[in-house]
Amino acid sequence: MRGEQRRQSAGNPRKRQHDDSNEGSQKQTAPPESKKHRDIFSAFKFKSMLLDSQTSFSALESFIGTAEEPAPGEADVVEGFLKISSECGEIFQVLNAKRQPHELSVVYQAFEAILLRIAGDLKHYSTTGLTIVQRFMQNYIHIIYQGLNSRLSAKCVMTCLRLLTAMVAQGRAAARHFFSHFNFRHKDMRNLPTRVNSKGAIDVRTCFVRFSLSFLINGDHNIIKKTAEMPDFLPSLFNKLHSDKISSVILILSTIKENIIFHQAIPKTTKVKFFNFYNLEKLSKLYMWAGRNDWSDYEDLDELAAVAAGRAIVRDNIHSFLKEVCCFFKHGICFQDRTIGTSEKSGNIVLLRFIQHLHKSVCDDMLVAELVISILKCCPDLLNRYLIGVQHMFQPRPSSQWHSSITFLSKLYNILPSVPPAYMISEQVPLSQLVEMTITTVCPPVLNRDLLQQ
Repeated sequence: MRGEQRRQSAGNPRKRQHDDSNEGSQKQTAPPESKKHRDIFSAFKFKSMLLDSQTSFSALESFIGTAEEPAPGEADVVEGFLKISSECGEIFQVLNAKRQPHELSVVYQAFEAILLRIAGDLKHYSTTGLTIVQRFMQNYIHIIYQGLNSRLSAKCVMTCLRLLTAMVAQGRAAARHFFSHFNFRHKDMRNLPTRVNSKGAIDVRTCFVRFSLSFLINGDHNIIKKTAEMPDFLPSLFNKLHSDKISSVILILSTIKENIIFHQAIPKTTKVKFFNFYNLEKLSKLYMWAGRNDWSDYEDLDELAAVAAGRAIVRDNIHSFLKEVCCFFKHGICFQDRTIGTSEKSGNIVLLRFIQHLHKSVCDDMLVAELVISILKCCPDLLNRYLIGVQHMFQPRPSSQWHSSITFLSKLYNILPSVPPAYMISEQVPLSQLVEMTITTVCPPVLNRDLLQQ
């Protein structure tokens, strides 16, 4: 019977061709299914490939590609690996041999992917995250410094900085451990905030900004205080801030405002040292911001319109920022002088130097003029010393600058309290000093007899 069917099939070319076509179709569709089955990348496969020096880096690259949070129904390689390797020892083992920078970059990315997931949707593995940080700091700190070398490519340095940021993001305990072991004065740290790529969306400086601010975001009160007290760490962000892209500027200002200025546990002395004259001078350059507007809301505008819109946003933000720093006794750096500048001592020397520095822009920039007026209103003890120091501005001459100077002086004294602050103090003071205190806020010292005669 079967032999007869074979003979019939052989005698019928069309049927034989149809059968051959079916067989060929089956042969063509079968291999992809088996290949797909072979290419499934699981946590167990990842771990076994890491143990073989020939396949360890291909395993890491495959792991990086699948490390993001999986879609519903897909296997989670990261969580699966954390279940079978609680300390990620197999990845650390790859670092035991001498590695080239591009190889280290792959290891950095793998650890970053794991730590970001732990800081995100896998918080129940926070103990593992802390263990990874501790192991890096205690046994592989030289690998970290190697990745920050200024001679390496920007790509390699950025992967290292992203890993460090992910370490600090593991929580306060991890931030404390990192802070206590890391050398913030390492020679290669100085170059990081100056490595800028104007064409790239993310460059070394951007990664360094996020790393620096991570201590303010994830650290406890003590870590935030110590971070603010390091003279060359956070202030290094201010050097090129006026040419930074708008996203970095807003991130820096908002993070420092929330975690240093408004932080009640940060002493005023720490804030005064942090916002010294040199740092205030660098921050004030943002009134003339000349960076790039990288916000997606302005993509439809031409370049000039986008820059103009970005400049307006940056100017408003730095103006609000500096007013919080300079014009509030509670959380700012100003001190109340009840003698209104009539005593020999003054606690607002930093602000005096700052507004003296700004006097060149007072006549040309309304926001700068408003900032100076706000500072002098808050600290009337600076009135005499400031105005005497810039009295050349008020010498009569037929110019628009002189007119602007007189307008500024008028606005300043109109905004001062109608009742002199000298009459608001409860302490008894000698009559001569009371008169001097009253004159300070009533009569500008630059309006002397010589000037009025001119």
